[in-house]
Amino acid sequence: MHDPSPIPPPPPVPATAQASRGLPPIVIGLIVAGAALAVLVGLVLALLLPALARARGVARAAIAGARAKVLVMEVEQYRSTRGSMPARLEDVVPDPALRADPWEQSYELRVVNEDPVQPVYEIWSAGPDRAWQTGDDFVAATSPAPAPPQQFAPPAP
Repeated sequence: MHDPSPIPPPPPVPATAQASRGLPPIVIGLIVAGAALAVLVGLVLALLLPALARARGVARAAIAGARAKVLVMEVEQYRSTRGSMPARLEDVVPDPALRADPWEQSYELRVVNEDPVQPVYEIWSAGPDRAWQTGDDFVAATSPAPAPPQQFAPPAP
């Protein structure tokens, strides 16, 4: 036979079991430590990134100067074998990759004085902004006889 009595309700939960439903203190401690570590890493990066960017700029300028000195040697070799100055840097170094500055622009040759014995010329770089006639253009190298110090306009591309 079938007993018609209702199902009894579950027993009440003790107060100690209800209190244990939150996060354990160790987990809360780990969360706080992780957040503190993230803030610390962020501060270190905020301090280091500008210094790294400056160092990278200085390194690129040094590379630009070294490559330009190699181009000066190439121009000197061209001049000594052919007896005249090249009209363009492309005449000396046909490969664009070998004429490129660290900012992936081609160096430019500017002849200041075409003296047959000791010509004066400069190798220019457009600089980090990759645009001519801006404040960051620079003479990356000069021929063995430097031009008198003055402000020159960069060569037209």
